[in-house]
Amino acid sequence: MFCEVWKRRQNQIDYDWDLFGFEEQEENCRHQYEVKASENDKRTNPVTKELEVYMALTKRFPRIMAAGMAILFMICLVLASVIAIIIYRIAIKVTIAAVSENIISSNASLITSCTASLLSLVVIMLLQILYDKIATGLTDFELHRTDTEYEDAYTVKMYLFAFVNYYSASFYIAFVKGKLPGNPSDYGKIFGYRQEECDPAGCLQELFINIAIVMCGKQFFNNFMEIFVPKALNIWRSRIGRAEEEASGDTYDQWERDYNLGSLGPQGLFKEYLEMTIQFGFITIFAAAFPLAPLFALINNIMEIRVDAYKFVTQLRRPYAAKAQDIGKNAMYFSIPLVVLAF
Repeated sequence: MFCEVWKRRQNQIDYDWDLFGFEEQEENCRHQYEVKASENDKRTNPVTKELEVYMALTKRFPRIMAAGMAILFMICLVLASVIAIIIYRIAIKVTIAAVSENIISSNASLITSCTASLLSLVVIMLLQILYDKIATGLTDFELHRTDTEYEDAYTVKMYLFAFVNYYSASFYIAFVKGKLPGNPSDYGKIFGYRQEECDPAGCLQELFINIAIVMCGKQFFNNFMEIFVPKALNIWRSRIGRAEEEASGDTYDQWERDYNLGSLGPQGLFKEYLEMTIQFGFITIFAAAFPLAPLFALINNIMEIRVDAYKFVTQLRRPYAAKAQDIGKNAMYFSIPLVVLAF
């Protein structure tokens, strides 16, 4: 229902702002695309019938394949981190269970779940920051013709990685853990350790802990980064600008203060869309394991409105206005958790 209501609202805005057909008829080539294309890479535009710069897909295909291999490597890196955390779970549970203190050994499963989920959260946030830089470089390398094509390619890379990065540990606990324990005569083992099993009552408690820590921890980390990082950078730039003006005997005017504010960046709004998409996935796919997820999502969204208002009004320079027919592939990705939930 949410996705369909949004499509209707998007079409209404397109009609009001006369943006139907903008991507096919009016959007210009990116400057980076025109610079990289050679003199022979030209064609007649099928709409305007004018000669324009155009690089054939056959020339860009090696670049796209190289970017695809890099994406596959990063996804494998995420899966390797999940396996490392599984090994950590097995090793730490055995170690804690061997402690002589009864209060510690009796809560070995709870301690293991909490520490492993915290470790998983740290790894997830570090990999997400790293991949953001890599995805930008890969999308630049692919040489997309228009800003819409560029943004769609960047969105595909980021969402594909974020989906695996944020949900892989939860999928493991929900659907894989405890399924291959073996039998008393031949237990399944990983690096010499017996595979971990679910509690006799199931893995629901552990899944609850993991989702609560990852989802709420992600929200807290993102809000912290949106508030304090831009403010700290602005204070630093303001101090440098004021010191330079005082050294030259000039005054530090308002326009200079505005200029020293942070920049939204070319993909600034995408992170807001991605955050909402991942949150939507948590509350649709794993709501049965974490019934409080919709409540925490509502609280986060209320805070997000005020945090974003503060950030855009006081901490960032006003971005340049640019036409766009829609929000790109971000709208489509809201439907993916619903498809996963159906299976």
